[in-house]
Amino acid sequence: MRQRQFWVVSPNVNGSGSGTLNQWLEVIPREKAAFMGYGPKARKRHGRGGEWFADRVNEQDIVLVAHGRKRFVVGWGIVVSKAKKERGVIDANDGSPLHYQMRRNLAPFKSKPQFPDELTRHIPGYNGGSTHAIYKFNERKVGQKEVCDWLERNLKKPRRERPIYDDALREEPPPKKAKLKGEPPSGSGSSPPPPDAKLGTDGELLVYKYEKARLLAAGRIDLKKRVRHVAIEKGGDEKGYDILSFNPANGAEIRIEVKTTRGAAASPFYLTRREVRCSEQHPGSYYLYRVYRFGQHPPLFYRIRGRLRDNFGLEPTEYRAHRR
Repeated sequence: MRQRQFWVVSPNVNGSGSGTLNQWLEVIPREKAAFMGYGPKARKRHGRGGEWFADRVNEQDIVLVAHGRKRFVVGWGIVVSKAKKERGVIDANDGSPLHYQMRRNLAPFKSKPQFPDELTRHIPGYNGGSTHAIYKFNERKVGQKEVCDWLERNLKKPRRERPIYDDALREEPPPKKAKLKGEPPSGSGSSPPPPDAKLGTDGELLVYKYEKARLLAAGRIDLKKRVRHVAIEKGGDEKGYDILSFNPANGAEIRIEVKTTRGAAASPFYLTRREVRCSEQHPGSYYLYRVYRFGQHPPLFYRIRGRLRDNFGLEPTEYRAHRR
């Protein structure tokens, strides 16, 4: 008897009130994950869903992401993460924020074209009128056993390989310029949240590790040893940047200011006068690293070089008053 179990999870992430089916069909292969819109206690109202996804699916189980009624497969893979029982937000390809309750990362992840069409009719949930978001394969049933055998043959246990870069942080292209100039995503509000010192430091540490790994991958061990987290050094908050790193090609210094959010890439953020001034004094070596989706896996970031006021719309938010 197999130790692992086999599941089919719907790609239509309902229960969160966010996102169309087409948006999730783009996000799931990109993120290599299965998502659940219902929380782990949603069984009484919606049938099995969040409870099974959170508690019955185990790491090393195999999940097939497939839409039952429309008869198509999105992808499949081996579960490599626990289900975090908390709300999450992820950007669709068009920049829209999509909300979900839980996710399970799948590695390796195989995409739709590799799945044989003749097996789709054996996937649980296709012939019934139920709207359950998750089904368990019955390995003793003719047809379903055939699907399980095929999935296991076509998935190999992932090897543990040392990443070239820190796999806790992944670079993405920056959002469109209109959003960078001060158009927050709908529903996000016109002002950024108050600065969070711990969140800011945690984001800086991710970038610090990323820069060291980047220089090591380029063969510049000498430069890797010189990377500094200046924001935590004595007087470092007066520099106007957080991380001192280097260009692996010529060894030139680069100054990195890190801004971190748990939200989407286009979320607004605060800048200080000192940071703006530093970017104007060193436009060729000044970078802003915008870390977003912090707390999700993987957190993402984009980077932009040059003067901050050339790349972002800046608005005054407060005044210092003195008695005349």
